[in-house]
Amino acid sequence: MPPETIPETQSTDAYDQHDIHKRQNTPVMITLLQAKSGAYDAAQQLYRLQFVVLMVVPLAIAVVKLAVPPMSQYALALSVLLLLIDAGLLEPMQKERKKLGALFQERFDCTLFQLPWRTHRVGLEPTPEQERKWAALHPARANLAGWYPAVVQRLPRLAATAVCQRASGSWNGEMRERYARSLWIVAVSLMMLLVVAGISRGATVLAVLSWGGIALPVFTWLVREATRQKDAAAASQKVAERARKVWLRVMGGASTEEVSADLRELQNDLFDQRRRDPQVFSWVYSRYRSADEETMRAAATRMVEEYVAVNAPR
Repeated sequence: MPPETIPETQSTDAYDQHDIHKRQNTPVMITLLQAKSGAYDAAQQLYRLQFVVLMVVPLAIAVVKLAVPPMSQYALALSVLLLLIDAGLLEPMQKERKKLGALFQERFDCTLFQLPWRTHRVGLEPTPEQERKWAALHPARANLAGWYPAVVQRLPRLAATAVCQRASGSWNGEMRERYARSLWIVAVSLMMLLVVAGISRGATVLAVLSWGGIALPVFTWLVREATRQKDAAAASQKVAERARKVWLRVMGGASTEEVSADLRELQNDLFDQRRRDPQVFSWVYSRYRSADEETMRAAATRMVEEYVAVNAPR
């Protein structure tokens, strides 16, 4: 996220002051984001490999089956083997890297927002060796500055934390909703194409089912990803709703202790969301990134203005 420049303002209340907007861009914090990005980059590579294994290869097998009929007896067995490779190797590896990325982001947030680390909830903190290893895999630093909107400098610490957490939990939910719809459209279209192709060739029902068996990895990937993206969008919405409730407590003048506890619980939800969020192709992310970030920043600015207006001296 590109850094912003917001005029410095002073705000004092029971939640105390902070320098979130500055500390997030210090070398130590940027290194944590590099490590997080390195882990997610590795998960992205496995995601692309899954696409090849479950989409490209089965389609190639189908073409070979039509061109070389004697290969038909091996086609279904190979498709099943591809499913086993995905379930037993690629999927567990991707989950491991996503969780590691979520842990690096959790370390970043806990340090930035001054929240306690919950070992029993998220596991052990990443080691310095892990941080160094994964940060080296993502050397670019410029695109990591200004991770949270700088406008939060106008708020006291706990209120600023609430705004940042809401921004983090909700900013890409709509993108995942759009991606899920696209995947469902592709899945239904391919299914209809398979049936139409069978009818046009005068194939028997058994033959069409045989083609469907070969294409099983394709439909498995499409349906699984569409379902995951839909669930991720719903989880993002739930985090945003919980963040809004915390915000209402902040606006209502809840005590420092109460708000601190609420923010720690909200951080737990954010960790779970990040750990479970499915990957998307980089081009999908890039396609909507600018618009989604603009929406996120506009929402953050509105919350800041709301707080300032309510707490302005009378």
